[in-house]
Amino acid sequence: MKKFIKNRLILICFLVLNFIFCGDNGVNNSETYTVADTLWTETKDYDADSYTQYRKLNFNVDVSSGTHAVYVEIYHKLHNSSSYSLYYKTSDFEVTGISDSTWHMIGVGGINGDLPHNSYDFELRIYKSGSSKVRVTYGPTDDPDLNDQAFEPASEDTVKVFDL
Repeated sequence: MKKFIKNRLILICFLVLNFIFCGDNGVNNSETYTVADTLWTETKDYDADSYTQYRKLNFNVDVSSGTHAVYVEIYHKLHNSSSYSLYYKTSDFEVTGISDSTWHMIGVGGINGDLPHNSYDFELRIYKSGSSKVRVTYGPTDDPDLNDQAFEPASEDTVKVFDL
């Protein structure tokens, strides 16, 4: 009987420690998050100078197993700069496994804030909902679509009218 009680106490201690260090009621947080790809769509460049006032940044977040709620922070920096600044933080959304159909998008420029006339690099940081620990960082070295992107404010992106 003493051995049974001792074994039960050891098991209870193990479960309590596992809960404290792993969270999620003892389930290990070992899922792996990845960004499968990014691409830009819905470009607005009225003066056709290759500097856009607005685009949608599309990205596909995958997780190794299960369904999990995450959020993404989008950072930007001047192309020749070394430090990033937060541009936008998404609301929580769910990702399930590895799928080509789980694209999400964020507008860059326009309603989310014009960017001054310059070239920018972008970086995505993926977080599990309720956590401040970055699960994956995805930037210009991972995807050329996030490197050296030309933007200008809407006030500079006007159609030029010529009198004939």
